[in-house]
Amino acid sequence: MDLSNYLKSVEGVMFESKAGYVFEYDYTNKKVKVLRHLRTLTTAAHDLASVTAGTTVDVDITVTGVTTSDRIVGILPPVALEHGIIIQSARVKSANTITIRISNVTAGDIDPAAGDFSFVLEQDVAQEVPNTTDLSALEDVRFLAWGY
Repeated sequence: MDLSNYLKSVEGVMFESKAGYVFEYDYTNKKVKVLRHLRTLTTAAHDLASVTAGTTVDVDITVTGVTTSDRIVGILPPVALEHGIIIQSARVKSANTITIRISNVTAGDIDPAAGDFSFVLEQDVAQEVPNTTDLSALEDVRFLAWGY
């Protein structure tokens, strides 16, 4: 949608989110874009090294297909993760590599068994909405535009 058909100069636009879509106005190209969060589940096998008692370590896991624009929104550890091993965080370190931070909160060393780690990844994808697109299924997306 080109708002310049309605306003000589667009000063601001606010959109309501609907059905998993987030809208934004591209002031440079004078077009409405729709952002959609794409979520994927990916799994990687990894054998954690022994973790010394009372320590926290960062561990790199090779996860094929992960990109630096992915966000990790969930971690599913191996089912048999030993008691006392805590996963504190995860982040994409580089393409195909996720770093997890784990702690051993016990008084003894733990050598975790190998297992599958699963990661829920999210990525924003910007897609321009052509003027001919029928968005009626989104049921009344409201927006406020101002200018002169």
